[in-house]
Amino acid sequence: MKNQLIRFRQVVNRNIDKKYNIQQIVNALKGKDFISKTKEEQLIISRFFLEGTEGDLIEATTIPGITKTSLKSLYLTSPFCKNPADTTWDKRFRVTPKKALTSINPSSNKALQHLLNKKDHTKDIS
Repeated sequence: MKNQLIRFRQVVNRNIDKKYNIQQIVNALKGKDFISKTKEEQLIISRFFLEGTEGDLIEATTIPGITKTSLKSLYLTSPFCKNPADTTWDKRFRVTPKKALTSINPSSNKALQHLLNKKDHTKDIS
Protein backbone atom coordinates (compact mmCIF):
# COMPACT_ATOMS: atom_id res chain seq x y z
CA MET A 1 0.00 0.00 0.00
CA LYS A 2 3.00 2.29 0.51
CA ASN A 3 3.42 3.02 -3.21
CA GLN A 4 -0.29 3.28 -3.95
CA LEU A 5 -2.20 6.53 -4.26
CA ILE A 6 1.01 8.61 -4.23
CA ARG A 7 -0.25 11.04 -6.89
CA PHE A 8 -3.63 11.30 -5.22
CA ARG A 9 -2.01 11.94 -1.82
CA GLN A 10 -0.26 14.91 -3.41
CA VAL A 11 -3.61 16.14 -4.75
CA VAL A 12 -5.26 15.80 -1.32
CA ASN A 13 -2.42 17.57 0.49
CA ARG A 14 -2.11 20.44 -1.98
CA ASN A 15 -2.88 23.91 -0.56
CA ILE A 16 -3.81 22.76 2.95
CA ASP A 17 -1.92 23.03 6.23
CA LYS A 18 -2.75 19.58 7.59
CA LYS A 19 -1.22 16.75 5.59
CA TYR A 20 -2.94 13.37 5.28
CA ASN A 21 -1.01 10.13 5.04
CA ILE A 22 -1.89 7.17 2.83
CA GLN A 23 -3.60 5.29 5.67
CA GLN A 24 -5.92 8.23 6.38
CA ILE A 25 -6.78 8.45 2.68
CA VAL A 26 -7.46 4.72 2.47
CA ASN A 27 -9.67 4.83 5.58
CA ALA A 28 -11.66 7.70 4.06
CA LEU A 29 -12.20 5.79 0.81
CA LYS A 30 -13.39 2.67 2.62
CA GLY A 31 -17.08 2.45 3.40
CA LYS A 32 -20.22 3.20 1.48
CA ASP A 33 -21.83 6.30 2.99
CA PHE A 34 -20.43 9.79 2.46
CA ILE A 35 -22.76 11.33 5.04
CA SER A 36 -21.56 9.08 7.87
CA LYS A 37 -17.91 10.05 7.32
CA THR A 38 -16.08 12.63 9.44
CA LYS A 39 -15.45 16.11 8.02
CA GLU A 40 -11.82 15.18 7.32
CA GLU A 41 -12.85 12.00 5.50
CA GLN A 42 -15.45 13.95 3.54
CA LEU A 43 -12.73 16.39 2.51
CA ILE A 44 -10.56 13.54 1.20
CA ILE A 45 -13.50 11.96 -0.63
CA SER A 46 -14.45 15.36 -2.06
CA ARG A 47 -10.95 15.83 -3.41
CA PHE A 48 -11.16 12.34 -4.92
CA PHE A 49 -14.34 13.20 -6.83
CA LEU A 50 -13.23 16.73 -7.74
CA GLU A 51 -9.67 16.01 -8.85
CA GLY A 52 -9.26 12.24 -9.05
CA THR A 53 -8.57 10.55 -12.36
CA GLU A 54 -9.46 7.21 -13.88
CA GLY A 55 -5.95 6.13 -12.85
CA ASP A 56 -6.68 7.08 -9.23
CA LEU A 57 -9.87 5.02 -9.38
CA ILE A 58 -8.03 1.98 -10.73
CA GLU A 59 -5.23 2.40 -8.18
CA ALA A 60 -7.67 2.78 -5.27
CA THR A 61 -9.47 -0.43 -6.21
CA THR A 62 -6.23 -2.40 -5.88
CA ILE A 63 -6.29 -1.72 -2.13
CA PRO A 64 -8.06 -4.39 -0.03
CA GLY A 65 -11.42 -3.12 1.20
CA ILE A 66 -11.90 -0.59 -1.59
CA THR A 67 -13.93 -1.68 -4.58
CA LYS A 68 -15.45 0.17 -7.49
CA THR A 69 -18.85 -0.70 -6.02
CA SER A 70 -18.00 0.82 -2.62
CA LEU A 71 -16.60 3.97 -4.26
CA LYS A 72 -19.76 4.20 -6.36
CA SER A 73 -21.83 4.01 -3.15
CA LEU A 74 -19.76 6.85 -1.66
CA TYR A 75 -20.35 8.81 -4.84
CA LEU A 76 -24.10 8.19 -4.87
CA THR A 77 -24.40 9.47 -1.28
CA SER A 78 -22.20 12.52 -1.93
CA PRO A 79 -23.14 16.00 -3.15
CA PHE A 80 -21.25 15.26 -6.37
CA CYS A 81 -23.79 12.77 -7.64
CA LYS A 82 -25.57 13.97 -10.76
CA ASN A 83 -23.87 17.34 -10.82
CA PRO A 84 -25.01 18.73 -14.18
CA ALA A 85 -21.78 20.73 -14.49
CA ASP A 86 -19.58 17.62 -14.27
CA THR A 87 -20.70 14.15 -15.29
CA THR A 88 -17.24 12.55 -15.32
CA TRP A 89 -17.96 10.24 -12.38
CA ASP A 90 -21.48 9.50 -13.62
CA LYS A 91 -19.83 8.07 -16.73
CA ARG A 92 -17.10 6.22 -14.81
CA PHE A 93 -19.66 4.56 -12.55
CA ARG A 94 -22.34 4.29 -15.23
CA VAL A 95 -24.82 6.19 -13.11
CA THR A 96 -28.24 6.63 -14.65
CA PRO A 97 -30.97 8.93 -13.34
CA LYS A 98 -32.72 5.94 -11.73
CA LYS A 99 -29.59 5.04 -9.76
CA ALA A 100 -28.92 8.60 -8.61
CA LEU A 101 -30.44 9.87 -5.41
CA THR A 102 -33.59 11.78 -6.16
CA SER A 103 -32.93 14.58 -3.72
CA ILE A 104 -29.62 15.99 -2.68
CA ASN A 105 -29.66 18.85 -0.22
CA PRO A 106 -28.48 21.89 -2.22
CA SER A 107 -27.10 23.53 0.93
CA SER A 108 -24.69 20.61 1.35
CA ASN A 109 -23.13 21.51 -2.02
CA LYS A 110 -22.55 25.09 -0.87
CA ALA A 111 -21.17 23.99 2.49
CA LEU A 112 -18.85 21.49 0.83
CA GLN A 113 -17.59 24.03 -1.69
CA HIS A 114 -17.00 26.52 1.13
CA LEU A 115 -14.98 23.90 2.98
CA LEU A 116 -12.90 23.08 -0.11
CA ASN A 117 -12.22 26.75 -0.84
CA LYS A 118 -10.74 27.39 2.60
CA LYS A 119 -6.97 27.25 2.81
CA ASP A 120 -6.86 25.78 6.31
CA HIS A 121 -9.46 23.01 6.42
CA THR A 122 -8.53 21.92 9.95
CA LYS A 123 -10.23 24.99 11.47
CA ASP A 124 -13.64 23.75 10.26
CA ILE A 125 -13.28 20.37 11.92
CA SER A 126 -14.82 19.96 15.35
